Amino acid sequence: MEEALFLKIMEDLSSFPYAGRISPHFYGEPTIDTRLVHLMRLARKMVPKAELIIHTNGTHLDRALYRDLLSAGVTGFLVTRHTPKWPKGILDIMTNEPNAAKTMKVRDLEQATLFNRGGTVKPKRPRTLRSCFYLSDEIASTHNGEVVCTNDFHITESFGSVRNSHLLNDIWWGEEFSNLRKELRSGQFRLPVCKVCSAGVKKTSTPELVQIRDHISPPLPI
Repeated sequence: MEEALFLKIMEDLSSFPYAGRISPHFYGEPTIDTRLVHLMRLARKMVPKAELIIHTNGTHLDRALYRDLLSAGVTGFLVTRHTPKWPKGILDIMTNEPNAAKTMKVRDLEQATLFNRGGTVKPKRPRTLRSCFYLSDEIASTHNGEVVCTNDFHITESFGSVRNSHLLNDIWWGEEFSNLRKELRSGQFRLPVCKVCSAGVKKTSTPELVQIRDHISPPLPI
């Protein structure tokens, strides 16, 4: 994402003022972006109440970058293992950094219950829902500014562009997007991507069919 667009998003969020989570990724690895420390410093300055959470596979995260990101205002890290063994940098951080236990959460997806990412993957333990609060809890902006569901890997449904619309006033609080979130919370899966996603799969009476909400307090009014 170009810096000008990143700044536009931060500016839109700062008008609320936004106090939810900001994570600089959309199915990519943020730590390979050499601008990451700089961008997180800008985000902390422009949206001071936000939680800045880095989602990473840990392969490029070492103690130096970890410290630089914390100094830039990053709140914490969510590290997901995608390699046979935990990356050496992550083990080094967890062993030797005094604040690692407070700032870093590590997880292994082997036994996790997962979304199918808009029908893209087939998890060993798929997550299925009677209703979906996911889009009410978080959204993503692609590198070119399209606002999408974070489960929409193939970007099949855009809810607007932050290039020419205000992220909050025009898109999040817009009538069409507000109505869609209400439909999803009531169990109506109208969009094609929703029908094949974890929330739209055929309902069964199996125990894993549950209603979930990933975040107790959404960052914005729903």
